[in-house]
Amino acid sequence: MNEPLPTASQPLGLVIHPDHIVVVLSPEVVDAGWDQIESFGDQVIEQINRERSPCCLIDLTALTYMGSSQVALIVRIWKAVQQKKGAMRVILEHPVVREVIAIAGLDKVWQLSPSVGAARSELFLKPPADDPHGDRHAPSPWRMILVILLLLGISAALLIFFNQPS
Repeated sequence: MNEPLPTASQPLGLVIHPDHIVVVLSPEVVDAGWDQIESFGDQVIEQINRERSPCCLIDLTALTYMGSSQVALIVRIWKAVQQKKGAMRVILEHPVVREVIAIAGLDKVWQLSPSVGAARSELFLKPPADDPHGDRHAPSPWRMILVILLLLGISAALLIFFNQPS
């Protein structure tokens, strides 16, 4: 079940994947009231509590500024993930957002990632088929192992064939 991504009327988005959730904050979240942010936080925490060991990505890449209510929201989510022994990555690009997190000292406790794709890789998450951040064309390690085994088998068969006495 996927919730819509944030828009001007909905500055917060929750995308649910089979193995992780993505919380997306849009720039309009700065103007959102605490009641809207708190209600959204309740939805996210409810989803986290459904998971055995939740993986949560917090996507702040659209933000150029972040206030205390957004920090409080992420702290709530982080605490819920920690209680369930899950993993969380905060994805950010803008230096002002990074500075807000650093001033709060949260860069020491949160894992920060430069992109959604990098965060998924760090958590060993499979990107969704329709995800522009993932690399669906990367070779599978199992495919490489099968190719190597096939080549070894052909080599052994040729060795046996050519080493037989006539």
